[in-house]
Amino acid sequence: MNQELNVFVIDNDQIYLTITQKLLSKISDTFTVSIFYDGIEAFSALKTLIDVKSNHLPDIILLDLDMPIMDGWDFLENYRKIGVNNHKNIPIYIVTSSIALGDVTKSENYPEVQGYLVKPLNIEILKSVLKP
Repeated sequence: MNQELNVFVIDNDQIYLTITQKLLSKISDTFTVSIFYDGIEAFSALKTLIDVKSNHLPDIILLDLDMPIMDGWDFLENYRKIGVNNHKNIPIYIVTSSIALGDVTKSENYPEVQGYLVKPLNIEILKSVLKP
């Protein structure tokens, strides 16, 4: 897989972040990975990219649900409010340790969410969501 992708990973779990970065580098060395430890950091980055009309919006977002300051659900609501999809259609994959049916069902109310993935991820799962 040699396609350049800009990947936003939004999660406060350092172990998950380290593993995900290593898996991504095994898949391809052409990925640009931006790490955000909570939803507000990622939201601010997206808003800035939109405001300056940048071509560097992410190609995919891997989003945790349980984070401090702004959790994944709040991020999704704010993502909708600023109209990111008016600029670029960015698939979002929820990546969480929650297997709660309520969370899975709630995620289906967000058309931006392309999938619900339960941690831990492996290289095959990542390859399947990163396919062109």
